[in-house]
Amino acid sequence: MLHLLILAAARTNEVQFAAPEEFNLKTRIWTIPGERMKMGIPHRVPLCDKACGLVEKALKMAKWGYLFPGDKKGKPLSNMAMLELLAGMGYTKFTVHGFRSTFQDWAEEYGEYPDVLVDKAPAHQTKNKSRAAYQRGDMVERRRKMMEHWSLYCAGHSAVVVPIAPGQVSTAA
Repeated sequence: MLHLLILAAARTNEVQFAAPEEFNLKTRIWTIPGERMKMGIPHRVPLCDKACGLVEKALKMAKWGYLFPGDKKGKPLSNMAMLELLAGMGYTKFTVHGFRSTFQDWAEEYGEYPDVLVDKAPAHQTKNKSRAAYQRGDMVERRRKMMEHWSLYCAGHSAVVVPIAPGQVSTAA
């Protein structure tokens, strides 16, 4: 559940109450209904390769209408489960919501993606009011590439660092 939350840049309740029918693995889209979204409108999340794999595994254990069922019949996994997992891993200063902030920081630092695209991923309201008035689409296909890059970054595969030994660097202009 935590891994999907991170890869989707989602809020806790969006993942906690995720239902199996919200996921279309053929189109690789997770459609979160408006009633679970902060702004009250449905949100489509393009799923990267890793997220699709996580959802496939979770679907095998889904029950009671939840992708991540809890121990109590008819209830989803507790919203504290992810925080307890982090604490159990020794990350007591981390928050689950902090991963959304980390996504935002990464997207802004990475610099390849326009602000409007970055805002769409975690379903933030577009900061530019003029743009927001005219922005009707969700840019899901453009976000797909960005979310795949985010997944690679989370896995530590987003950059190749080549060590340079002394004498390998040319100073000639």
